[in-house]
Amino acid sequence: MFFRACCNFMYVCICQGITDHKIADAIDNGANTMKKLTEQLNVGAQCGKCTSYTKQILNDKLASAIIEQRIPTIEINTDLNNDTSSEISVEAIVA
Repeated sequence: MFFRACCNFMYVCICQGITDHKIADAIDNGANTMKKLTEQLNVGAQCGKCTSYTKQILNDKLASAIIEQRIPTIEINTDLNNDTSSEISVEAIVA
């Protein structure tokens, strides 16, 4: 990921004084397009030099959200008391 997760921050848009944390927070709160980020933060509205990095942050955050939703949870059934075979069943549960 390109944005910083801790207390360090970086100014992405110097014209508007917008940091990577502000962009990440706006994305977390529903700004899931560049248009919405521009409307909420005014990022990219002046000189436009920050748009490529803002798009990287946006794409990384959205990709992470998709990956987190699609990773299946594995449940292993180890109850062999009622089973005469020695197999263990593994079921993938997609939440």
